[in-house]
Amino acid sequence: MMECDCQIDLSAGGFCPRHQVQKSALLVRKCQERGAYWKAWEQGCGPNRNKGSIYIIKKKENQAKALSVVKKTLVSDNLCSSLGRCKTNKRSLLEIFNRLQLCVECSKFQNDHCALDRGCDKRTVFQLRLQRRDCEYWDQERLAKMSKRIKVAIHTHALNNGGAERWIVDLTNCLDPDKIQTVVTLTSESVDPVLVAKINSSTPVVTNAQQIQKVHNESDIILCWGAVSRNTKAKIVFCSHGCSSWAIKNSEGLLKAGRDDIYLTAVSEKAAGILSGNVTILWNGCDTSRLEINQDQDVRKEWGISDDTLLIGYVGRIATGKRIEIISSAASKLALTRKVRVMIVGMPMNTRKNRRYITTLLSHKPKPIFIDRTEYVGPYYNAFDVFVLPSASEGFSLAMIEAWLSKVPVVSTPVGAVEEIEKVFGQMVFRSPVHDRGRATAQAIEQAVSEKGKKVAEHAYNIASEHFTFKGLGKRWTEYLEKVYNDRI
Repeated sequence: MMECDCQIDLSAGGFCPRHQVQKSALLVRKCQERGAYWKAWEQGCGPNRNKGSIYIIKKKENQAKALSVVKKTLVSDNLCSSLGRCKTNKRSLLEIFNRLQLCVECSKFQNDHCALDRGCDKRTVFQLRLQRRDCEYWDQERLAKMSKRIKVAIHTHALNNGGAERWIVDLTNCLDPDKIQTVVTLTSESVDPVLVAKINSSTPVVTNAQQIQKVHNESDIILCWGAVSRNTKAKIVFCSHGCSSWAIKNSEGLLKAGRDDIYLTAVSEKAAGILSGNVTILWNGCDTSRLEINQDQDVRKEWGISDDTLLIGYVGRIATGKRIEIISSAASKLALTRKVRVMIVGMPMNTRKNRRYITTLLSHKPKPIFIDRTEYVGPYYNAFDVFVLPSASEGFSLAMIEAWLSKVPVVSTPVGAVEEIEKVFGQMVFRSPVHDRGRATAQAIEQAVSEKGKKVAEHAYNIASEHFTFKGLGKRWTEYLEKVYNDRI
């Protein structure tokens, strides 16, 4: 279903119980008549959607459109925009964030403000005058425990739909909340609202440069994957996510930091190759909620793909470095002897070079099916006969983990963590050479869809279920950050 079918009469506006949001008469009509609005609310976004305690400190009221969208659809004025200028602010930002979390979880906090009017002139949680006094409704014992957590600022330049950015969002959801307090600091206005919506509801997002510096000064650890601040006493942990030219350029911030006490980590041995010194390898993990299957959605039936047709799939960014044309080339060779279709699920980077690239891909035979980026990829993996990752360079592909967890056979170039994982756990993928033009990839696909391929896919599923989920990612990073904090590395 892609539009409203509610039986409740909200024509004059009111509270929508399905989406748990207050809708005006205009918004009700949009929900009923425009599928995009209904879909946004279904995914937890949409106008007036309150995400609890995701806070964004804005640079100014007329900030860039992307952050304005996030502000309107996710934040709903939960944080006073004048926090940085407030004369009564005697507490640290991180301490205030803890108190805000208690506020928005309180029964008195409804419809974006507290029912206890304490005199603040802003219709926000700051009606409690958090800087001046405590509230009798707060759990003081819990507040004391929260203040003892390790304070980790996860710093990034942008929050677009990339692997490293998704890793940041995943960390906010899988680190032990009893041991680690997280704050995301963002220096750019380049944001994907859908991705931001998945940040843990108790993790603030700070965008103001002055407040970012303040958060960094108050943090115990700054976790980053690009440029780092040189004016902070916090320990810095840098994580490498690849070995491409972009990843190398991104790591150059280390050289500019002017510090020799930076802890180095990487998601794979190949990603560690761009760094010099002692590097700790911390493998990636997958958000399995993306893999949920909607029984009402039959992708193959929707696109008229018969059961005897080989469906080759790819999920991820659509960019020249991903070498998706190799999939089309392999498919054209396989199509000489069997029915073949190619399905590409993802969002293209909006550049002139990429638009030409997609035009070229569309000219291939069989013509690939392009599916726009979606947060719920389970139905597509469920439809694939084989997943192909032909990249020339990767750190540790999250899409490959998703394919493993979906029991889909994987054909991949020996990039990222493939070689090191297979040394430990045995065969997980069917390999194709990095410089292949399609022939070797076609042969690997034939092997992947054989009986042997099913056994390898089952083995990969068992290994990924044990090591490459949220649980594994959170455990590895929580333990590592505790070691850094306690000077045990």
